[in-house]
Order: sequence, then C-alpha cells, then structure tokens
Amino acid sequence: MTERRSGRLPLILPHFTWRTITRSLGVWVFVRGAASAAMGAAEQAVGLAPGNPLRLNPVAALLVIAVAGAAGWVAARKRHEDTFLLCLGYSRARQLAMILTPVALAELAMAVAL
Repeated sequence: MTERRSGRLPLILPHFTWRTITRSLGVWVFVRGAASAAMGAAEQAVGLAPGNPLRLNPVAALLVIAVAGAAGWVAARKRHEDTFLLCLGYSRARQLAMILTPVALAELAMAVAL
C-alpha cells in the first residue's frame, strides 16, 4: 500500500537551488564561449565574412543547452547532490529542470538580444 503525500508545500532548499543555478550558468558561459569561438574559427577556415560572434544558429543553441545540461548533471552526480535531493523528495526531472531552466532562459535572452 502506498502512502499518499499530504497537501504540504514542496521542500525548498535555497543553498542547493542557488548553487545549482550558479553552477549551470557558469557552465553555460564556458560552453557558449567555446561554441562562439568554434563558429568564428569555422567561418574563418571556410573563408566567410566574419559575422557577429555571439549569434548562434538554433541547432548550435540547442547543442549548447544540451552540453551545459549534461555537464551540470555530471557535476551534481559527482558531488552526490542528486542522491541527497532524491532522499529529500526531489525527482530527477525536477533536478534536471533546475539545471536546464537557467541555461535555456539565458540562451533565449541571448537570442532575443541579438
């Protein structure tokens, strides 16, 4: 027999939430910079006129989000934060959403700004 949860509010851990968000944004900055440098080097190698180095095509932007999400997930697993948060009732989907949401919003902000 399964026990149903009461109507409690979900547990919010500001330390882990803040740490996850800052770590994922730091990884995003690194991956975004590497992607921009790679796109610039590819344009130069092919002989295209240099464009805006911060502008990425949509496929490259999705790749940046995926790589930053994977790196954030590996970092959480390395520190055993995923196991700790699972014990507190955070699902893996919620943990992945905490990693991917700031990255996706930052990528969306870059796309709108450029």
